[in-house]
Formats: sequence, structure tokens, C-alpha cells
Amino acid sequence: MKLSKFLVLFVAAKLAKLVILFAVLGIFSAPASVNAQEEGQETPFKVAVLDIQALLSQSKAAKSIQKQVEDKREDFQKEISKEEKKLKESEEKLIKLGQAQEEEKFKEQKKEFEEDFVETRELVQSRRTALEKAYNEAMVELRNEIVAIVSDFANENNYGLVLSKTSVVIGDKSLDITEDVMKRLDKDVSKIKVNVPK
Repeated sequence: MKLSKFLVLFVAAKLAKLVILFAVLGIFSAPASVNAQEEGQETPFKVAVLDIQALLSQSKAAKSIQKQVEDKREDFQKEISKEEKKLKESEEKLIKLGQAQEEEKFKEQKKEFEEDFVETRELVQSRRTALEKAYNEAMVELRNEIVAIVSDFANENNYGLVLSKTSVVIGDKSLDITEDVMKRLDKDVSKIKVNVPK
């Protein structure tokens, strides 16, 4: 009997918490126009939700950045592969000199090989750093474009607040303006250049 009573109290407590949660959600999700009427305001406070990650990955500008980065990465890989091939050939010559016991030539070739190895490693690092920097700069530009377009869209449609979709737990689909913003973004900014120094 004690156990049953405990379970009843436990379930009741949980249900009470759910009721409070839904009450809070109900307050915040109540139509803005009702709140506005109660306060005597003429214009209702409108809220919108935006999927920023979708804009940063699926828009034409985002895809153009991805394509340019991939192309640059392939070019760098070809360049690095050539340098690696040269290193491999130098290594093979070095091994033959060692086997032939030509000490002077071996020391000379060994020094050149080590210098070439360091240069190739620095080349790889510099190319990677340059590509990452160019990508980040392009994405910052894209974010700035998104902010500008969302700001204009919000002003035109009287949205008082635009929330990121990731910060919304519960929300009506009618609040989502991602599709409209995506169309405008694709129209106004279809490409952003990725500037990678040569």
C-alpha cells in the first residue's frame, strides 16, 4: 500500500510539472495580436523562425563556396603529389648512394633531401592554412549577407523578433521564414568568391 501511495504521489507530481510547462508554453505561444489588443497596441508583435544552418549549407552562395574550396583542394593535392613524388625519387637515390658507400655524395644528397622535405611540409601547411582562411572569410561574408537580407525581410514584414531554429523547442511551422529568405538570398547573392592566394 505504501508503495502504491508513493507511485500515485510521484505521478501526480510529474503531471503537475507538465501542466505548468504547457501553461508556460501556452502563454508564450499565444497569438501576439491578442496580447497587443489587451495592451491597446495597433500593430501586433510578430515573431519568425529561421534555419540559419540551411542557409549556410544549402543556398546557392554556400554551394558556390563549397565547390570553389573543393576545386582548390584538388589543385593543392595535385601540387603536393608532385612534390611527394620528387621526394620519393630523391629518397631512392639516397638509398642507392648509401649502398654504394659513396660517403661524400651521400651526405650532400641527404642534406638536400632533408631541405626538400622541410619545404614540402611547409608547403602543405601553408596551403592548408590559406584554404581554411579563405573559406572562413567567405563564410563570414555569407553570414553578413544573410543578416542584411533577414533584416530587410523582417522590416518589410513587420517582424519584431527573428529566432534561430536551433533555439526554438516548440513553434508553429507558419513562423518559419527560411524558404522566403532562401529565395531572396539565392536571387541577390548566388556566388561568393573564395580568395585563396597563389
